[in-house]
Amino acid sequence: MLITEKEKLSANIWKLYLYWFCHSLIFGYVIERLFAAEKGLNIQQMVYLEIIYAGVVLILEIPTGILADIWSRKNVMIISSIFIFFEFFFLIFANSFCFFVFSAVSAAIGGALASGTENALFYDSLKLIGQQDKFEKVLGRNKFFSMISAIIAALIGSYLGANYGYTTAYWFSLIGVSIAVFITFTLHEPNIIPRLAGPLIPSTELIPRKAGPLLVFNPEPDSESILIKTSVSEFEEGNAPIFNFKEAVNFLRKNSGLRFVMFYAVIIGATITYLDEYWQVYLKEINIPVSVFGFYSMLYLLMEIGSGVISYKLKEKFSYKAIFSFCILVAGISIIITSFCCSIWGVLPLLIAFLMYGITEPLSFGYLHHRTDSAHRATVESFCSLVLRLATIFVGLLFGYIATKFSIFSGFRALGFILLIYSLYYFINQHKYVEEEVTGGIKKTEEQPELFCQPLSEREVS
Repeated sequence: MLITEKEKLSANIWKLYLYWFCHSLIFGYVIERLFAAEKGLNIQQMVYLEIIYAGVVLILEIPTGILADIWSRKNVMIISSIFIFFEFFFLIFANSFCFFVFSAVSAAIGGALASGTENALFYDSLKLIGQQDKFEKVLGRNKFFSMISAIIAALIGSYLGANYGYTTAYWFSLIGVSIAVFITFTLHEPNIIPRLAGPLIPSTELIPRKAGPLLVFNPEPDSESILIKTSVSEFEEGNAPIFNFKEAVNFLRKNSGLRFVMFYAVIIGATITYLDEYWQVYLKEINIPVSVFGFYSMLYLLMEIGSGVISYKLKEKFSYKAIFSFCILVAGISIIITSFCCSIWGVLPLLIAFLMYGITEPLSFGYLHHRTDSAHRATVESFCSLVLRLATIFVGLLFGYIATKFSIFSGFRALGFILLIYSLYYFINQHKYVEEEVTGGIKKTEEQPELFCQPLSEREVS
């Protein structure tokens, strides 16, 4: 049976849905802090693990993004899924801090490889079938499936941990990540074909790619496409990665609006990270029984599911400026309210903070992807993730020090003030940098030519 290229690219979407469903089926997450404490780790050591994770990702973020752009999105996802498998394998046999370090490093390598690559794979697959306008909708659905999986894992994981021990929950977690490894082998590599608006460029000036023959479109604007097929040596003179990184940096340097929104995503992401990682400690401090942790996890995941599904609809009714402003302000206020509540009522504003983050995450990444060309898409998002990890390290040092020296309440309070302080900067400058409309998915500037990816017509392949 013959399958068209378009059908293979369309299949990438549901395969990635399934991949992230299995990837999120981790039964140990709901009791991970309790598991670490049982193995003898204190809160400061847990924060050190977060910093080690962020540091490794910081080092690898850009190289892995470049690797995905110039080599293969699919192969990078395969390697990522294998490292993520070992993240949980090491935890099963953990009996000292060193084993947790091995797990954190494996998680960091897997995360760095996947960062930017999975979203680039989503976007490129959609773009080549002419459906890139559905990117936010697809990200929202992907988050929905991932959260459903996480809810199932939380409910079952809390039961397994309470009745059969915390380690048992991690054994069962290997099931999902093993299936995820298999799925990555079935993905189809998008054949991204960059072209420049303007006259034909000589073959000696073609963008180097590690792919053998290169198909390049170089038509005059509004003219019929001309197809050139030429051979390009792999990593010509060994500077293809440097070329790609420099191009991505120049792209960001010339687009202050992208940098502004990227920094917004970094600030809110770095603060919410420590809410997500230490809510178990907070619930324990306000005397909520461990047996209901799974139900709380279900509640906050449902909040994120709802926000992810409706985020793209909000974009149709409200501006980016309005959505981003509202979410960061409400998130900051909610976290501070939580930090002053030493009872079960503190759970409600904590859930609202997660809701706000769930709305901004797909919209901010969508904003970046719609304004970034395919040749640099994974690299640019990896650069964003790199800055996020760097911010996470500094926020983690502050949070860890305050939470250890004083209390988890003080630590959360510091996170809330970080968001509120940054929101003032955002409100003052958003009108200069945040744009609402783009043409062709990329912001046009005089300094940079516009790049396009032609949607593929259906063609028969074996």
